[in-house]
Amino acid sequence: MKEILCMEEYLPRKHLSCTAMCNFKRCPRKFFYQNGLRLSWSPEPHLAMKFGEGIHFGLPHCFPGQGGCLEALAAFRKIWEGRDSLGDKKRNLSVALKIFKAFEEKTKVYAPVLVEQDKMPELVERKSPWEVPFAVDIGLDVPLVGYIDMLGETLNGELWGVEFKTTSELGSRFMENFQRSPQIGTYTLALNVQLGKPVKGVFLEALLVAGTKTECLMQPIEPQENFLEDVIQWYVDGYEGIKRCEEARVFEKNLSACTSYAEFGRVGYPCEYSSLCDAGCWEALRSSFFQGEEHLFVIEKKAGEKGV
Repeated sequence: MKEILCMEEYLPRKHLSCTAMCNFKRCPRKFFYQNGLRLSWSPEPHLAMKFGEGIHFGLPHCFPGQGGCLEALAAFRKIWEGRDSLGDKKRNLSVALKIFKAFEEKTKVYAPVLVEQDKMPELVERKSPWEVPFAVDIGLDVPLVGYIDMLGETLNGELWGVEFKTTSELGSRFMENFQRSPQIGTYTLALNVQLGKPVKGVFLEALLVAGTKTECLMQPIEPQENFLEDVIQWYVDGYEGIKRCEEARVFEKNLSACTSYAEFGRVGYPCEYSSLCDAGCWEALRSSFFQGEEHLFVIEKKAGEKGV
């Protein structure tokens, strides 16, 4: 018998992101917990995520004429907020500086581009002046939204999105994950629509996070037209699925996605919400999780309205 869920705390979609859609495609029940109810194990982001966020906002300073490594480190400090006291050997100010220096030495292919505010959604806050928020219409009844780390321009005038990735494993096995990535396709689509200019694709900038060495790899990814069409259909099909689940109050469990082995045939991390599913009645363990605030990607605001 299908479990009819209590929807009192559930937030219906006012916009859609690539991350939310990936969660739904992996497992509708995970989407219900994570995106609908905003449940998490901790009220604070994981240390690795916070370190990666700081690196993201420091890297644009490493391009020629943008301030250099010290400016990058200053931007990183604002995000890192003294977490060096936690004693993580892989994630600290010293490692961050090494990453910035290594990136600065290799970054010669393109230059960062500041996007004018009138080319972006109104009233959306940016953590970095280089960050590019987007809200575009792809045929759904809600906008497709997100943030792109940077826009870059090559010496021959081509425009590319730029995506920074920090990782503890860097090599071909990591890089090959992005050739048919819906995130890369989403960013290419969004930039073309929002800027009204042709954008070739996305430069993937991958940076190794390790206590002993630093390494950077860059890969240009130019999605083909048929793949971009696949990405749009992926969103359309997924969004229809979300609405069906909301209407029926049934978010089914995808058992093959509970563990990495069942999903991908290799050992990895289990789903962080498996304890809720194992409990029989998920509400019995509801108090073990923290509930985050609603994230409003504000696109426009009228008098008396909150936004979308």
